[in-house]
Amino acid sequence: MKKFSALLGVLAVTLSSISGAQAHSSVVKTVPEYQSLLQELPSEVSIQFSEEPLSLKGKVINSITVVNPDGLVISKKRTEIDGEKLIVKVDNVDAVAGTYSVKYRMASADGHVISGSYRFDLKKSSKAVTIKEVEESQWWGSHFLHLHKEHILQAIAVLLVGAAWFVVRRRRQS
Repeated sequence: MKKFSALLGVLAVTLSSISGAQAHSSVVKTVPEYQSLLQELPSEVSIQFSEEPLSLKGKVINSITVVNPDGLVISKKRTEIDGEKLIVKVDNVDAVAGTYSVKYRMASADGHVISGSYRFDLKKSSKAVTIKEVEESQWWGSHFLHLHKEHILQAIAVLLVGAAWFVVRRRRQS
């Protein structure tokens, strides 16, 4: 029984330290949100990270690319850095209904590069809207789960290990 308790303790410590080992930057927020349905195409797309992107003069190391349903790149070539955000302007001339793809690449201060993609849908083509209007119209639920599913699973694992340890201790005392 002591070996089992020790094993549970080691497992709990290991699982609880997993998130601490992931010291690299991660996506905190995207606008438009992951899998959102928009009525109007925003004038820009932004991605906020957990730390500031690395910036090297004269070199393009951070980027956001927006592709419309027809496969055309509608984002401007230059991605701007604003604190912990990457922002790219979008050309709304090619706004068509359908699924848009957003691809990103970001180098953090330690030189670690993260990249990924997500999608959003446009119900109808229309005039451009501001990024603030897009943020105000979106619900955070599915976006939050998309960004934090690993953290949630780690927390559940730690809670299960803790509950198992508690049950074993109670049985042992009985």
